[in-house]
Amino acid sequence: MRGRQKSGGDVLIIKKYSGRIRKDRLLYKLIRLLAANIDPGGE
Repeated sequence: MRGRQKSGGDVLIIKKYSGRIRKDRLLYKLIRLLAANIDPGGE
């Protein structure tokens, strides 16, 4: 990471990663649901 300098490229990267994080959250929720179905009483 280079200082706090924000160029157009940095913004694009941030947008790309925020989209990826959102997908990961959905996958995580799906996995948790599947795990709960397989092992009820887990948490």
